[in-house]
This record gives sequence, structure tokens and C-alpha cells, in this order.
Amino acid sequence: HSNVRNILVNDLPLGQSTDNSEFPIGRWIIISALLISFLVLFIILKSFLFSLDSHAIGDGRNVNSYLFDLTDSSFNLEYLCASGMPKDGMPVLEYPRMMKASDVDDMNREEHGKYLVSTDRVIGIEIDGLSRAYPLRVLNWHEVVNDRLGDMPVLITYNPLCDSAVVYERRMGERELTFGFSGLLYNSNTLIYDKQETPHQESLWSQLLGKAVSGTAARDNQELRVLPCAVVSWKTWKQMHPDTEVVYPEKKLKKRYKRHYGNYFGSDLVHFPVSPLPPGEDVKKKLPVVIVGVDGKRQVFSLDSIARHADDSGIWATEVFRVRIQFQVFESPLSVLVISDEALEIRYSFWFAWYALNPGVILDG
Repeated sequence: HSNVRNILVNDLPLGQSTDNSEFPIGRWIIISALLISFLVLFIILKSFLFSLDSHAIGDGRNVNSYLFDLTDSSFNLEYLCASGMPKDGMPVLEYPRMMKASDVDDMNREEHGKYLVSTDRVIGIEIDGLSRAYPLRVLNWHEVVNDRLGDMPVLITYNPLCDSAVVYERRMGERELTFGFSGLLYNSNTLIYDKQETPHQESLWSQLLGKAVSGTAARDNQELRVLPCAVVSWKTWKQMHPDTEVVYPEKKLKKRYKRHYGNYFGSDLVHFPVSPLPPGEDVKKKLPVVIVGVDGKRQVFSLDSIARHADDSGIWATEVFRVRIQFQVFESPLSVLVISDEALEIRYSFWFAWYALNPGVILDG
């Protein structure tokens, strides 16, 4: 052992002592403990500050925890409820990356999975010769898209609980609004909100109506302009618009895009409070309908009734408020395209959702 000690001593730098009497071991222990304490305190403070910065607004249960201004609301608060998700719990898409239609098949082959197949439904829009498709399997997990086609700022919205698809212009006067997911539902329909610099100035809007229902915008009776859109299969839209663009999937959500609302769509049960429900037991609450608007007046058609009226080529020509229109019917899945030379408001929805927001409305056919 003395040989080992001699080697260690001889290897010490010149002038270094092996005597620890000048700095006892106890003092090292105290210093180490203090350093560890400071490190733990730093980690705790850092975590606390991060949690303050990223703390979600809305507990998923209590409406008031979402901190929206509900004064002067134009709806019955009894049917306002939390969706189970916090504010911004559904990540909206902001000017999403796009790809060509021809790239979809390549993506399906490369990943050995089907991002988008021919029967998948999409929301299709065309503005100034530019066409774009937003797959519903993607919108199931975003619901809101702030985008732009040419010079037009557009808002693409979809709520799977109501199967409601509507496209709006985001321009309001000289302002360009940006929207988010509120985490709240009214009559089972998503409420979106306009993003403002200060939260207390944010207003809630009905996804299906495009109308402000609480906050500053509601007091000013603000309402978004509805743009024409189509909810058809990817195959149909691609045939009609071979040069269309389509949303490129968010990589981190690809597994989620494969999930769908099949069980919910397969039943006629509504999972959140809705009132009033459509009268009559012979008509399904989740009957798919298309709402056609002309100059603020709206008429509701079920897709089934349109299909019954259509000729062998799938066309039904009719009038809505003295405006000539054509319905083009497609099968597998059943979908309807509205064609007209006039500017129309087009909305797609389940029957119960439109009726709850427009009590007493009559269903054509």
C-alpha cells in the first residue's frame, strides 16, 4: 500500500499537498449539497415558469374556465358546453404546405399506407382558377384552416360532430381575421374564435353559421361571407380539377389521421346537448344535407332527396329563390356538387345541426 501511496504522491503536480486538513471532507459535503440544492431549485423554477407559459386555458369541463366574454351572447347558454379539450387543444392549420394531386399516389406507395384514397371525402374550393382540396381525414384533427388562395384569405372549417363543412372569407372590412379552436361547443357544433392581441377582445363564432355569437364581434353583428365549396370524394375532385393542390400531411399527426368517426357516423345518437332536435322519428338526425343560400335566404335539401330527383346522368336541375342551379350526384360515397352561374352560399351538415341553429326550418324532400 505504501508503494501505491508513493506513486500517487509522486504523480501530484509540484507544490500540491496530500494533506486535507486545510479543507475538511465535511466542507466538501456541504458545498456539494448546496450545489445540488441550487440545481434542483433551478429545475423546479424552470418547470414552473414553463408551465405558466404553456398552461392550457380551459379544463375541458367548465365553460367559464375558457375565459371567453359571454356577455350579450346571442345563444342559450344552457346548450353551451366544453368539448373535453382546452382552448387551442385542436391544432389549427396555418397556411399548410401543399402538394400536387399526382404526388398523393407516390406518397401512398412510399409509406406503404394510404394517406388519401379515392373514396375519401374532401372539401374542395376553387377561386380565380386555383383549386385546392382539404381531406376530411385531416380536418378531423384540425377543424380550422387559415389559408389563402391567390389574393383571397380563406377560412376552411369542418366539425365532425355535425359533419358540417363551410368555407368563409376571412376578410372583415379592412381587417384580415385569423381563427382558432375555442374548445367549446354550442348545440354540438364547434365554436371558433378570432385571435386578438388581448384575449378579452376575442369573440366566439359559430362554425356552421359563420356568425359571431359572443364578444365584441357579436355586439357589432359581424358575420363572415360564405364561399362556394364542394364536399365530394377525392376521386371526383381530382377528375374535375386535375391540377388541384392538396394538403400535405403533418408528419407528427399521420397516425392520428388514420382514425375516424366511423362509430359515431354509424349511429343516430348525439353525444352533446342539442335543442331543439328535428321533429319526427322517420327522419334521421344525422341525415346529410346541403344548405343553399341566395341573398341571405336558405333552402335545405337532403342528399337522399337530391339523388331521387336526379336523372340517369346524376343531374337534377331546379330553382332556388328564382336562381337556376344544378345538383350533380356522385356515388360511393353519396355526395352532391352544387353548380350555378350565380354566387351561392354552400354549406354541408347533418340535419340535426342545422335545425338546432335554425328552429322550424323545413327540409326539402
